[in-house]
Amino acid sequence: MTQISCKRIVLTGIAGGLLAGAVKFGWEGLFPPRTPEREEEPPPLTLLNRLNVSDKVKDYRVVYNRNFIPVAVMGIHYGFSVVNALVYAGIAEYNHSITRHRGSWFGIAIHVLFHDLLLPRLGLTPKLQDLPPQERVSEFFGHVIWANTIELVRQSIKVPADKR
Repeated sequence: MTQISCKRIVLTGIAGGLLAGAVKFGWEGLFPPRTPEREEEPPPLTLLNRLNVSDKVKDYRVVYNRNFIPVAVMGIHYGFSVVNALVYAGIAEYNHSITRHRGSWFGIAIHVLFHDLLLPRLGLTPKLQDLPPQERVSEFFGHVIWANTIELVRQSIKVPADKR
C-alpha cells in the first residue's frame, strides 16, 4: 500500500491552491469570463449578498499601490482554490490516476460541478443555457490550467519515503 504524505497534501493545498488561484485570476485577465456588466457583481459577491453579509465585511478593501483590493471577494476566490487543492492533493495521495493529464480531468470536474451545476442552481450565475459561450470557454480552460498548476506544485514537493 502507498504511504500517505500529510505534509505533501497540506503544502500542495496551501502553496498549490494560492498559486493556482493567482494563475486563474491571471487567466481571467486575459480571457474575461464575464461581460463588464456582469463583472460589477461577480459570483463571490452575489454569494455574500445572498448570505446577507454586512456591507462592512462585504465592502472591506485594502489599498495596495493605490488599488483597492476587495478582501472578501478575494478570500472566496483563493479559499475555493486552496480547499479544492487540498481535496485534489488528498485524492492524489490515495489514487494516482487523478494525476493523469496533469490533473486536467479534476479541473474539468470542478468546472462542471461548480459552473455548470451548482452556481446556476444557486442563482449565483445565469442558467447554463443563458451563459455566453465566451464565459463557458474561459471558465473551462481556466479550470484546466488551474488544476495543472496544482499538479505541478504537487509534483515539485518531494517527501522522502522514510519521512512520510
